[in-house]
Amino acid sequence: MRRLILLGAGLWLVAVPCKAGANDLLSDALPEVSASAERRPQSLQETPMSVTAISGEELDSSGIGNSVDLQLRVPELVVSTNTAFGHPYLRGVGTDITGIGADPSIAFYMDDVYQPRAVDAIQDLYDVERVEILKGPQGTLYGRNATGGAIHFRSKPPERGTSVWGDLLYGEYNEVRTRAGFNLPLMDGRAYTRIAFLRKRRDGFTDNPIGDDLDDADLWSTRAQLLLLPSDRVEILLGGDYSDENSSRNIAPKVDTRYPSVSVDVLGASVPSDPRTVKLNYHTSANVTKWGLSSRIAVDLGEAVLRSVTAYRYSELDEGIDIDGTEVDFARNDPDEESKAYSQEIELTSKGGGELEWLLGGYYFWEDATQDYRIGLPMVPLLIQPSAKNETTAYAAFGQISRRLSSKLRATVGLRYSYEDKDHSIDSSTNGLPTASSDGSDDWDAWTPRFVVQYVFNENMMLYASASRGFKSGGFNSNAIQTPQDFDPEFIWSYELGLKSMLFDDRLRVNLVGFWYDYDDLQVVRWDGSVATVLNAAEARGRGFEAEIVTRPLQGFQTRTSLSLLDAEFTDFSTSNPDASDPDALQDLSGNTLPRAPEVAFYGAAHYTRRIANYGYATLLGEYTYKSKIYFDAFNAKGVSQNPYEIWNARLSFESADGRWHAALFGKNLTDEVYKNNVVRNSALIGTLQLFGPPRTFGVEAGMRF
Repeated sequence: MRRLILLGAGLWLVAVPCKAGANDLLSDALPEVSASAERRPQSLQETPMSVTAISGEELDSSGIGNSVDLQLRVPELVVSTNTAFGHPYLRGVGTDITGIGADPSIAFYMDDVYQPRAVDAIQDLYDVERVEILKGPQGTLYGRNATGGAIHFRSKPPERGTSVWGDLLYGEYNEVRTRAGFNLPLMDGRAYTRIAFLRKRRDGFTDNPIGDDLDDADLWSTRAQLLLLPSDRVEILLGGDYSDENSSRNIAPKVDTRYPSVSVDVLGASVPSDPRTVKLNYHTSANVTKWGLSSRIAVDLGEAVLRSVTAYRYSELDEGIDIDGTEVDFARNDPDEESKAYSQEIELTSKGGGELEWLLGGYYFWEDATQDYRIGLPMVPLLIQPSAKNETTAYAAFGQISRRLSSKLRATVGLRYSYEDKDHSIDSSTNGLPTASSDGSDDWDAWTPRFVVQYVFNENMMLYASASRGFKSGGFNSNAIQTPQDFDPEFIWSYELGLKSMLFDDRLRVNLVGFWYDYDDLQVVRWDGSVATVLNAAEARGRGFEAEIVTRPLQGFQTRTSLSLLDAEFTDFSTSNPDASDPDALQDLSGNTLPRAPEVAFYGAAHYTRRIANYGYATLLGEYTYKSKIYFDAFNAKGVSQNPYEIWNARLSFESADGRWHAALFGKNLTDEVYKNNVVRNSALIGTLQLFGPPRTFGVEAGMRF
C-alpha cells in the first residue's frame, strides 16, 4: 500500500511504503527517521540541530497518551502541570507564568499551527504521525516564544485508499479509552478525507473521603482533514478539530505539613499521611474547550514552493480549585480564561537537494484574551477578583540560506525580525467593589540570527556547529497588580556542537551534542505575601551534554538509550526583597539551579520481536526513566523540589501477520513510584501544595484496521 504524506515546507505528495508494523523490527538495519525541523523534509541524521522525533507507533508502544507523558520518553524535557495549565521546560528553559499577558518559552505547534496558551501545552494524542521536539532556541524559523525550543505534533495525513481503524483500552481505575477513524477518497482521486476520534474516561486515582475522588478524566476530541488536489501543482489541506474536557486530572493539591500552612497551623485542618489521599471540601474540576480551523496551501512553482498556513484557534477554561488543600473552607479559586487567536504564515522555499537551498517567510499573529482570577476566603468572607484583558499583535519576517561550499562542507545563515505589541488592562475588586486598576501598552522587537556549519565525513557521519539567538516577548502580569505592571523580554544565545552517525551497516545510530546557553532577563515569578509578581532575573547560563544511542545488534532486538547531563544556574540574580512565601529565601540567587533543570536524566528501552509461525509477531518492551533532583522555583526553596525518581514500564503485544489486528498487555510505573509533578508555595494563603504523578497501573488494549 502507498501513502500520502504532507511534508514540511510544501504539501507536495510523496509516495512511500506504509509502516510494516512489528515486521519492521525484524529487518537487519535501523529504519530511517525523517523530520521537518528546518521547514523542509529531510533525514533526521542530516538535520544540523538537536531533534528528537517519535513516531505515532512508538508513542503507542510507550503508552504516551498526552504531552505531559513525553517527559518520560525525552530526558531533556520536564512538563509540570498546574491544574489545566502545562509548563514545559527543555534543558532548564521554560516558564510557569500562566497569565494571558505572558507567553510560553517552549513553542507548541499542531500541524504547523502555533498554540498560544498554557492550556494548549496539554495535548491528548491520537492518530499522530510523529512528534518532533526541537531543542534549543528556534529564533529564526519558528521565532515566536521559542527560547527553549519547539514541540511539534503532526497528525496522520489523509491516505490514498479506504481504511477504517479503531482500538479500545481498558485499565485500572475503570479507564476506558476509545480511538477510531476512517479515511476515504473523494472526487475520483482529487480529494481525500480523514476523520479521527478520541474518547477517554477514568475514575480518580486520588482518594477524597469527603467528596469526589480526584485526578479523574472525562474528555473527547475529534479531528477532520480534507485534502483537495485541484491540479498537479496545487494542494489544499483544510483541517478542523474540537475537544472538550470536564476532569479533575492534575488538580489534587496535597498540603506538605512540614511547612507553614494557615489551614493546618491556625484553623486545625487534618491532612492524611497517604500522598494519594486528600480531604477537599470544595468541588474541584477543570472544564476546557478548544477548537480550531486551519488551511494549508502549497503551490509548486517549479524551482520553489509557495506555502500558506492560515489558522484560527479558540480556547476556554473554567475551573474550581480548593487551593487550601484541606477540608477547612478557607481558600478557593475559580479562574476562567478565554482566548481567540488568528495566525497567518507565508513561505517561499526552494526545493531541496541542490548546492543552494533557501527560504523566505512572513508571519502575522493576533490574539484577544480575557481572564478572571477569583480568590475566595469564605470564612472572612472575602472575594478578591483581578480581571484582565490582553490583545497581542505580532509580525515577523524571516529567511534562511544554505550553501554547499565543497563536497563535504555546508554553511547556513538565517535571520528573523520580530515585532510584538501588547495592550493590557487589569481591574481588581474586593467583594464586588473596585479597588485598583492598571492599563498599559508596550512593544518590543528583536533580531534573531542563526549560523550553522556542517561537515559531512561520509554518508554515515556528520559534524555540525551552530550559534543561534532566541527571543521571548515581554508582557504583563495578568494575575495581580504590581509596579511596574509590565516586564521585559528575555533573550538567549545558544552554541551547539553535534555529531550524528550511522554505523555498522545502519545497525548503530549515535548522536552526540554539547551546548552552552547565555540567558539574559529571564522572566520569573516571586510571591510577595499572597501576590505573585513577575520580574526579570539578570543572567543565567546552561551547559550540557546529550547522547542518543540506538542499536539493533540482532534481528528483532533493539535498544535505545538517551542521556542528558545539564548544569544550569543563575549567574547574576539579586532581588530587592526575598520570596515572602519562604522564610529562608535569599535575596542573592546567583548560583541557584534553574527551575526544572535536572543535572542527570536518562531514558532506556529494549524491545524484542519474534515471529510466531504464520500467525503474527510478538513484541516485549521494557522502559526505564530516571531524573535527578528538580527544583520548582528560582529560590531553590526547601520542599519546593522533587528528589531523584525512577519509572519502569513494560508492554507485551501481538500483531497479526497481515497487520489487521493487534492486542497488548501493559504496566506503567511498575514500582508505584510516588513523585511530584509540581510544587506551589504561598505560605500566607495556601501553604506548600504538592501535585503528584500517576500511580502504578495495568491495562489491556486491542485494535483492528481494515
